[in-house]
Amino acid sequence: KIDNPDSRTGVGEIVIKGPIVMQGYINNPQETKKVMRQDGWMTTGDLGYFDGEGYLFIKGRSKNIIVGPNGENIYPEIIEALLMQKFPLVQQAVVYQKNARLVAKLHLDPDAMEAEHGIGKKTPEEAEACVNALLEGMRIDIKKELPSFSGIHRMVWQKESFELTPTNKVKRYLYMD
Repeated sequence: KIDNPDSRTGVGEIVIKGPIVMQGYINNPQETKKVMRQDGWMTTGDLGYFDGEGYLFIKGRSKNIIVGPNGENIYPEIIEALLMQKFPLVQQAVVYQKNARLVAKLHLDPDAMEAEHGIGKKTPEEAEACVNALLEGMRIDIKKELPSFSGIHRMVWQKESFELTPTNKVKRYLYMD
C-alpha cells in the first residue's frame, strides 16, 4: 500500500506486508526497528503511487527526493533515467541539488566520445571545450522535457565511471559535492 499519499499526486512511501516479507534483520534489532512498523508493515524507502488500474509506479527513493524552491518534489532517478534514455552517450548519471540548483554529473561513453568527437586527439583544453559544448546542448535539450522546477542548471563531466554498490547502484553520496 501507499503510506501517507500526497493529496494531489497520490505519491507516498511504499510499504509491504505478507507471509513472504522478512520478519527482520538477523541479530540486528536496531535496523529491524527502522524498517518494521508495529502494525506489521515494512517500510521500503521507495516512493510511488497506484494508477487507476492498480499498477504500482515507483517514483524514486525517499532519501533522494529533492524539494524544489516552491515545495515541489523532484525525483532525481527520473531525470537520470531520462538523460540515459534520451542520450545514448550517457552511461551513468547522478542528479543532485547544490546551492538550490540542480546539477547533473554524467559519465559519458569513452569509446563513443572518441569515435564521434575525437576526444583523444584533442588537447586537454580542446577536449574540455568540446565536452562542455556537448553537455550544454544536452542540458538545453533535456530542459524542454522537464517541468520548469526540475530544470538542470549545470552539467558536469565525470570522466571515470561512478563507483557502484554491490547491487549495481551508483554510490550517490560520493558524487554530490
